[in-house]
Amino acid sequence: MLCRWDAGPGGATLVRDGPHAWFLDGVSQPAVELSCLLAPPGARYPIDADAPWLAAKAGATRALLAGQEPLPLFGAVAAAAAAGWAAFWEGGAAVDLAGGLLAGEHGDARALELERRVVLSQYLTRVNSAGSTPPQETGYTLNSWYGKHHHEMRWFHQAHFALWQRPELIQRADGWFRDMLPNATAYAGFQGYGGARWPKMVGPATTLLENPGAGGCFNAPSVGNTSYSNATSDLLYWTGPSSTGPMLVWQQPHIIWMTEVQRLHAPSDADAAAIVGRMAAVVEATADFMAAYPAPPLPGRANSSAAGELWLGPPTDGAEEGNPAPETWNPTFELTYWRLGLRIATEWRQRAGLPAKPAWARVLSNLAEPTVLAADAGGKHGPRAYAINANCWGFPSRTDETKEGKHKCSGAYSSHPMILGALGMVNGRAVEPPIDDALMNATLAYSIDGWDWDGTWGWDYPMWAFSQMRLGWDASAVVDMMLRHETKNMYFANGHNYQFGPLVCYLPGNGGLLSAVAMMAGGFDDGAGKTVPVGFPPAWGALSEGFKVYP
Repeated sequence: MLCRWDAGPGGATLVRDGPHAWFLDGVSQPAVELSCLLAPPGARYPIDADAPWLAAKAGATRALLAGQEPLPLFGAVAAAAAAGWAAFWEGGAAVDLAGGLLAGEHGDARALELERRVVLSQYLTRVNSAGSTPPQETGYTLNSWYGKHHHEMRWFHQAHFALWQRPELIQRADGWFRDMLPNATAYAGFQGYGGARWPKMVGPATTLLENPGAGGCFNAPSVGNTSYSNATSDLLYWTGPSSTGPMLVWQQPHIIWMTEVQRLHAPSDADAAAIVGRMAAVVEATADFMAAYPAPPLPGRANSSAAGELWLGPPTDGAEEGNPAPETWNPTFELTYWRLGLRIATEWRQRAGLPAKPAWARVLSNLAEPTVLAADAGGKHGPRAYAINANCWGFPSRTDETKEGKHKCSGAYSSHPMILGALGMVNGRAVEPPIDDALMNATLAYSIDGWDWDGTWGWDYPMWAFSQMRLGWDASAVVDMMLRHETKNMYFANGHNYQFGPLVCYLPGNGGLLSAVAMMAGGFDDGAGKTVPVGFPPAWGALSEGFKVYP
């Protein structure tokens, strides 16, 4: 630990009082300025200092530990923080949702509450979700999910930064994917695939406890020696233990979508070219895995499949989780996101003047289409709708009391409404074949009518809002969904999104809210390059500026 302090003319001595306890002895002034830097010997903090994305930070730390430059005292730190926050709030996009209400012109308290959540969520995500790695779901506030950061939630933590014109805050974590590309490639190769596979939840491979046993997915081959090598794995970072994580694939296209939104909204052509230069290898390798992963149907499950058709699973698990992996295949959202990711990657090659990749084209041509439920599925005579996955009765069965459990899939009316993301979170109109508006609108209505709201999570409410906006629902209905009075959609006075007892803050809810507000303020792409405006309830007189079009 390196410390610097100013205790007045009498001076003071820093005394160690235990492994993690220190005190200043001999202080004669009522106020003391104290700055401390915590780092292990040699400044190898927080992991191997040779990692390129830590080079600058580690170099600065080494210099401080060597006494080559002084630590700043509190006054300098406070001034730098104030300047940084002023730049944050004065830059980027902005909304004024409650100005009319505060002026006494309108009486809709929803504007005040949504604006409160928006302002506090900007602060919380800037503090917790803008670091050099994809964050934990609780950021730096407390430890969650075994201390691992969740790549699957990175979309909700950081996608909004690009839409709010704060691209530098999303780009900080891009370096993690560039430097972990050898790990992701080794992981995919270990499983027999090409390209790079990005897992759900990752952390440093440091101990046998974190990577138990020989064999299995934690024993991916070494990609080089690090200071954290051990008998189980030489990987610097890799997948964390999880009962469902190895079966999830919805996180795979995230890095492609999130890089594309940066490129689309780059301030200049030079900035766009720089993004492509930094991330092209990651996009390509990610898409290579997406081309290698789909497979022909298993024997006995191909009765309705076309010749040459390719499936996602089984085994797999949709992002709603909870359905047995051996009984889950072709989730509607994942099929759509897969097509969109491969289409974006193909366009990157086209713009670079590179030839098309036959493996990508093969998957785009042969990937299974989402399953559509018949009008009387589950005994309910109503509009046709999309199924959660190809082995699921889906939403209409909710009202059929004669069916055991009311619906076949446990994810149909609880957990995350991921099916709606196929025309909401991402643009299912931009893929071939496109998501059908009427089918998705019926799916959306069924979901709201029969959902188990106690089983939701904080980012689910933005998921409904995205779909409502894409399908032209009234702005007031969108606001009602975003503010729906449910336990998991509660935001404390400090802005934290409460979930349940041990999980009192949940940043994906905050980030999802900001992305949904960005879609309201900036509109969205209709799939053909035209911007569709959304807006806020007209009576609010809301103002906004600087928002990018949601792709």
